[in-house]
Amino acid sequence: MNSPIATGTITLVLPTYNERQNIDYLISKLYQADKKKQIRRVIFVDDNSPDGTSEYIKNQTFPLQVLCLHRIGRLGLSSAVVEGLLLSDTDYVAVMDADGQHTPADLMRMIETMEWRFLHSPTTISAHGDTGFRPLNDD
Repeated sequence: MNSPIATGTITLVLPTYNERQNIDYLISKLYQADKKKQIRRVIFVDDNSPDGTSEYIKNQTFPLQVLCLHRIGRLGLSSAVVEGLLLSDTDYVAVMDADGQHTPADLMRMIETMEWRFLHSPTTISAHGDTGFRPLNDD
């Protein structure tokens, strides 16, 4: 088993519907909050927004790797999250709302806290010898 990762990479899944006006601000705040350069990519999953959110994202250049999944005929938050998760290949995946309800700085503090606890907390060992934690990249 590999040792826990000290600084993992992150994919952010952001379901959107009519969020065009928030995209630049959100990406800017994510970039500023990512002090350790952990964010590998941001995946917007757009439910065919009439305000042109998908087209806007696809035609911009951002300081982070950004993908946009433009869903036509498929709607809903849960399925958007699942489709975004299926596209991720990083150590961590986070889901954020694109309308500013969740702050990028809080997300990065949460990841940092989780990593610190994983590296510094004792694990529980069951009667079968299993520990309470298993890294995703268990070889």
